[in-house]
Amino acid sequence: MSSISIVQSDNDATIVQIDPVFCQFTVHAPLGEEIAVPDGALSVNVNYVQLAEAHIAIMISQGHHVQPELPLPPDKPRTALIIRSNGAAEFTGPINAPEDEPIILDALESGWTVVQAGPRLLANGKAVSGENENFDDSVIRQTQQVGIGITSAGKVLIGFVANETAASLGARLLKAGATDAMKCDGGPGFAHLGFAGNIRGTARPQTMLIVSQKT
Repeated sequence: MSSISIVQSDNDATIVQIDPVFCQFTVHAPLGEEIAVPDGALSVNVNYVQLAEAHIAIMISQGHHVQPELPLPPDKPRTALIIRSNGAAEFTGPINAPEDEPIILDALESGWTVVQAGPRLLANGKAVSGENENFDDSVIRQTQQVGIGITSAGKVLIGFVANETAASLGARLLKAGATDAMKCDGGPGFAHLGFAGNIRGTARPQTMLIVSQKT
């Protein structure tokens, strides 16, 4: 089996499974520029941005800050996905991502990739609400959504739903095998997943995670 493969694709949802051990994860934030996606790679919007200012979260691509970056204010901690250099994937608890946050220092020193988005959808195989991440009512809207899950075997799942709530996205990722998951972007014109000719949503130039097989 390929290290990136579609495990579900229909009108309602697309879910892609990734073996992170054999893949490279790169974060791009063009702030209005086009993103070049290599052949055979997966692309997914992972966070919204303030186009005139900066990110509203920490994004690290292979040990380097994706600029410009702006740590979240103290009252808005968010979950982050960590992809270590050896392919091990995990989620943090909600963090404000100050420069002295140990996991951020480790990521910068060790060449990891970090995507801070949220809210958290699953933890240890159970649905969670993400209320401690201080999101507004937009997370309960039925709309296009994208999210990331991690299975007990360490695989990464990336899912797109066409018109569901974040909780419904979490339920789909759980059914596909995820034990932990977080929501990323959402809404028409923002949620996007593209892989193997399967394009869901609109590939607008926002903060994009590109996953490609290692060469």
